Amino acid sequence: MRARPPLGADGEPGVETAISSDTGSLAAEWDQLADRTAAPPFMRPGWITAWWRAFGGGEPLVVTARRGGVLTGLLPLERRGGVLRAPANYHTPVFEPLAADADSLRALADRALAERPAHLDLFMLEGDDAVRGGFSAAAAQAGFGTLERVVVRTPYRRVEGDWEPVLAGRSRKVRKELRRNRRGLEAMGPVELEEIRDHAGLERAFGDFLALESSGWKAESGTAISSTLVLRDFYEAVTEWAADAGYLMLFFLRVGERRIAADLCLDDRGRRYMLKGGFDREYSKHSPGTVLLEADMAQGYAAGLERIELGGGSDQYKLRWAQETTSRWQFEAFSPSIAGRARHTWRARVLPLARRVRDRRRGAES
Repeated sequence: MRARPPLGADGEPGVETAISSDTGSLAAEWDQLADRTAAPPFMRPGWITAWWRAFGGGEPLVVTARRGGVLTGLLPLERRGGVLRAPANYHTPVFEPLAADADSLRALADRALAERPAHLDLFMLEGDDAVRGGFSAAAAQAGFGTLERVVVRTPYRRVEGDWEPVLAGRSRKVRKELRRNRRGLEAMGPVELEEIRDHAGLERAFGDFLALESSGWKAESGTAISSTLVLRDFYEAVTEWAADAGYLMLFFLRVGERRIAADLCLDDRGRRYMLKGGFDREYSKHSPGTVLLEADMAQGYAAGLERIELGGGSDQYKLRWAQETTSRWQFEAFSPSIAGRARHTWRARVLPLARRVRDRRRGAES
């Protein structure tokens, strides 16, 4: 389904848009555009394909923008009934449309809204006002109502200088605990940081990672990766893809020959994205997860990274090492149709009220 290619103000070819369910034929161009726009790995076709296979339940679509035949914008979406939503959830660290310029971004927004969905839902957007602004302007012109909210605030640290001054700048209590925990582990054997970057040994390493990630409360609460086949298959697929693409950084903390803690990360363009981690509860007395996190970050400084994203929410153990947080946003647009207005009312009024009632009940019960 193609729109007629417009002309720019200078008479040169403008941006031509299309929307298609044939995502496979775009893979090479998609990766090239991701390279040109310095997109995070989570906007690559390898990651999105793994997400669709694990979590998708509707029709996969890709909105594209081209200028002179060259791909300049791309927005993957999933269609379920009258809803278009980003292929993203809480297992997606960040989501963003790929756009080489502002015109291409606006063209993607206009084309998605031209489908007249009752509800357009973009989840886990990076804190970029340009993206939300472009989609807000397109929504306003198309007569759509909008909602925006912060989904999560993710801690991160800019990598500047050497690691030792950073460590020295932590509180006396943090440094004392770290030394005590490391000494406790060293009493059991040599403590080493192990790095897995490619397919060599990955099959066994992934099994060890799953066992460590699911140790303790995550397995008991059903939130561990190994708790469901869907999550296991998803993380196995993205780990294999990351190893092929050169993004994989799987860390283990070893005591002697035993792996006792693990962190699954992706490294790309000077950024480290920490995805999942866990540790052997038998060693919890010595906080191996904290020891590993410090070693991960020290390695990132030594490797010359520019930024380390600690992932997830603003947990206290992460804020010990982070400088600040970055917001992940949800942008929603609702058509002026009956279905769209009903969804807007539900999302804007009913759902927040239900959440407040739930939170008050939990507070009363605690």
